[in-house]
Order: sequence, then C-alpha cells, then structure tokens
Amino acid sequence: MKYLLKDIYNNRFDKNRCRERKMLERFIPINFLGKILSPYPAYIFLNLGFHPDSITITSLLFILIGSLFLILGYGTIGVIFYLCFFIFDSVDGDMARCVGPTKYGGILDSFGADLFYACSSASIGWYLFINKVSLFDIFLPHHFVLIGAFTSASFLIYRLITFKLELYKKNINYCSNNHEEANKKNRAALGISDFVYKIGKLYRHILLRGNFFSEAGMIFWFSLLVLLGQLEILGTYLLIILIYNFGYLFMNYYTACSFFKNSEN
Repeated sequence: MKYLLKDIYNNRFDKNRCRERKMLERFIPINFLGKILSPYPAYIFLNLGFHPDSITITSLLFILIGSLFLILGYGTIGVIFYLCFFIFDSVDGDMARCVGPTKYGGILDSFGADLFYACSSASIGWYLFINKVSLFDIFLPHHFVLIGAFTSASFLIYRLITFKLELYKKNINYCSNNHEEANKKNRAALGISDFVYKIGKLYRHILLRGNFFSEAGMIFWFSLLVLLGQLEILGTYLLIILIYNFGYLFMNYYTACSFFKNSEN
C-alpha cells in the first residue's frame, strides 16, 4: 500500500486526544517541533514496509545507547541519541494512526517512558560527576551520582503509584464526580484550604511539568545545556528536578491515601 505524505501529515494528531494532550502538543516547543518533523520519517518508514512497533523498539535502543555515551563522557553523542528517541517516539504514533493500533504499541510506549526516566537522570548525574561539576561549594562531583540516581528512582516510584492507582480505579468502576465530592470533605477534615489546594494544582500544572519535568522537557533542556557546555546549569536543573519530584511524590502519596480512604467510606 502506498502512503501519501499529505495523509500522514493530516493524521499526525490523535483525534480523540484529551485537553491536556492538546496543551502538551501546542505549548511545549519541542513537542510542537516534533509534530512538524515526524511525518517525514513516518512517510519513509511506512513506504519501506516497517511496522510501528519496530520503530518503537528502535527508540528504546536509542535511550540505552544515549545513556551509555553519557556514562562514557560523550555528552554530545548521548543527547543526540536522546533526540532521536524523541523523534522516533512521535514517528511510531504517526505510523500507527495510518495502519491502525498495534497489539503492543501502548505497552511499548509506556515502557519507553519508564526506561527514559530510569536511565536519563542517572546518566546525566554520572556525566556531571566525570566532568567534575560542583555547585555552591556544597554539592561536589560525587554528589551528582546520588542526585541522578535518586531523581531516576523518584520518577519510577511516582509512575508505579500512578499505575497501581489507575488499575485499582478500573477494578472498582471509579466515578470521578463522586470522588471529587469526597475529596473536598477529606480536605476540609485535614484543614487544607482551597488556596493551598489551588497552589498544589498549579505546582502540578501540565505546562509546568511538560516544559521542565516530562520526557519532552527534560530531553530539550538536557540536550541544550550539554550542547552549550553549561554543565553547572545542568547540575542545577537536575537538582531542581529532584526537589520538584519529592514535592510531587508527597502530593501523589496524599492523593493515593485520600482516594483509598474515600473508597472505604
């Protein structure tokens, strides 16, 4: 079957995507650029007969290879492979929307995110260590090994809690409207004001997370700072990610506890 570039380009967005997904595609610069570029390799791969899942698996290899180069001290090559992962991660979706959803596409895509979060921060931390980066005379090079490892772990813990919570919601036929009312009562019982709750929502806002603490945001800033040689700023950014993740984990933990408490009532 011959695939036309025009058709791929017109179908590069999921028509059933949610509002948050639309915001991520429009207001995250690297996502916006990726959606412009991805139809062209998708056009080539489709007409060469490649399967979307094979592109997804290739993107996973890019994560591992990029992380390996960072660990070995080749930062420029490492982030180039991360950028390739990002492009291929968009390309496989464009291909799947043309040929139809694949059996393992969703699982592989989720695994790709897990793999990136597990490898990227830890690899960047090691890269800062071998380049002898220090900050404020407090954080020495060897500290970045731990900062990177803890950052990767915090991402995985958050994703594990989220996955378990979503699985539980499916098992009990979760109703968001009923839970929202119960959550308001629970906030009142704990003395959490609406102002504090709104600050928490702002902290977790999709555009803040998308631009700085998501796959797309991290790939953009990691690549930019490595290519410009701004390693002290890169170390500061990695530290900010870790601090942000601890706050995010705390709120996620509260949300999970609140949900299970309300589910028992």
